[in-house]
Amino acid sequence: MALPASGQVSFLDIQNEFGGSAPISIDEYYAGQSAAVPPGMGVSGSGTIDMNGFHGSHKAIMYYNGAASVYTVGAETVITFTSNGNIKPDMGTRSARILVVGGGGGGGQAGGGRAGAGGGGGVVDTNYALSAGSTYGVTVAAAVSWGQAGNSSGVGSAVTASGGGGGTGSGNYGYGAISGASGAGYVNGGQVTSSFAGDNNAGGGGGAGQAGTPGNGTGYGPGGNGALSDITGTNTYYGGGGGGGSACGETPGGAGGGGAAHGYTGGGNAGTNGLGGGGGGCCQSTGGGGGSGFVVVRGLFTAIPF
Repeated sequence: MALPASGQVSFLDIQNEFGGSAPISIDEYYAGQSAAVPPGMGVSGSGTIDMNGFHGSHKAIMYYNGAASVYTVGAETVITFTSNGNIKPDMGTRSARILVVGGGGGGGQAGGGRAGAGGGGGVVDTNYALSAGSTYGVTVAAAVSWGQAGNSSGVGSAVTASGGGGGTGSGNYGYGAISGASGAGYVNGGQVTSSFAGDNNAGGGGGAGQAGTPGNGTGYGPGGNGALSDITGTNTYYGGGGGGGSACGETPGGAGGGGAAHGYTGGGNAGTNGLGGGGGGCCQSTGGGGGSGFVVVRGLFTAIPF
């Protein structure tokens, strides 16, 4: 809500609109240098600040559309996407924290041996400067079936995360297939992480934060854990790898939605949607599908649908 267009503007009015720490220091509110005060509204960017310059000023705006949820964590606004949409910063939005989670890969189908698990989706959690007035397409990876590689998620082409690799099958009885790698995360081409593991009894699918555990002749390989983020206001793992197929009993998936694998006759569990979990492998059945991805945009702005 904008500050009054005329009359007295208090320090408390400014803090209620733009956030900030207590006790109030006026240099927190230089235009274009604060994350909250956009340039071009009459507020000084340096030196002495005239309180009248705050007349009619307001917090930066992030326009959005699509199937998004909006809430606040402290002074910051959080927009979460579970399917495709768009965001568009107004003239003053300079930076936002962005989480992008790729889709998990599906577990493999057994062909006599132990089927590998799906890798967890890649995860990127970064601060990124968005160009004022530009519309950024938000792509959220859809879930996939067994054996398929996960899809990528992203905010435009600026911040992207690849899907996890699909688990394979093994036609050789008693041997495990290779499990999928975790999807790599990219910020303007810079790789964040990629990992995988698999051997004998199938190894666990790679997680976004940890390699899957290799299997062997006497045991299974759990999925690798995903990457931890608190961007939603709650510490949550994303991109867990699926558990590798084994005849030794249930194989757990990694933290972050990785699906478990079940013994001789059970199939693999699907990776968790919204976490980018990889699907579990299996022993003599079909692996679980890969979970869908997730995108979050957070910052000192007001979210308005368009």
